[in-house]
Amino acid sequence: PPLLFGGLRALIAGAALLGFAFSRHEPLLPSKTSWKGLLVLAVVGTTLVFGAMFLSPGLAGAGIASVLGNSQALMTVALAAMFLGERLTTGKTTAVILGISGVILIAFPALKATNIESTLGIGLALAASAGTAAVSVIVKQMRVRQDLLAFTGWQLVLGSLPLLFFSAWIEHGEEVAWNMAFTGILLFLALVQTSFLTAAWYWLVQQEDVGQLSLFFFLVPIFGLGIAMLAFNEAINLYEGVGIVAILAGIGALLREASHTPPQAY
Repeated sequence: PPLLFGGLRALIAGAALLGFAFSRHEPLLPSKTSWKGLLVLAVVGTTLVFGAMFLSPGLAGAGIASVLGNSQALMTVALAAMFLGERLTTGKTTAVILGISGVILIAFPALKATNIESTLGIGLALAASAGTAAVSVIVKQMRVRQDLLAFTGWQLVLGSLPLLFFSAWIEHGEEVAWNMAFTGILLFLALVQTSFLTAAWYWLVQQEDVGQLSLFFFLVPIFGLGIAMLAFNEAINLYEGVGIVAILAGIGALLREASHTPPQAY
């Protein structure tokens, strides 16, 4: 069940971060001044994002959910310009246009199959992207430094509780096959892809330009295609090939601009 899976993933990831902070003798409770922002991040960045992210593929299809899920880069650039005062440079604009174009081309076959029944799934995928973009901007404003591990851990743990509650309410009739494959996937996503990578992302957005960093998420579909090609011998079609070139060109424009721009202090 998607809500149960998302809730367990967040809970395990958060517990792992808190355990790691404890092993490093770091404070397990964030500062009193950060709890208000922490609760907002728990609801938006964990409950909303994880719930929408896991529900959308079953309704809209994995291809469309992937495309719209990667639109967070565009939203982050816009929010960072509005609330953080980050400049919308030529490099960013070029990367956004080419990145969006490339992602759409890569998922073009799935987009052609869109029907009226996928409307809710599309809305959920967009909500997940919007929530992820908002979280990056909020974390940048909060400037969490000393207790970052505990802060991220509590966000994931607290945000998992509503997911588990709604799962018990809505998904109580669905069974879970607790086999090795399911357990392995759950632990991999929780410990490798969620816990420490979330903390690392929070650290990064406080050091650099949020909008610029977010544009590298356009590379996600390229990694997905590469893994599918190597692991499952899947061929890359013409649309996907052109999409890859467009994304790489956009990232290249961004890197070229960054190499000619002096570093900013945050």
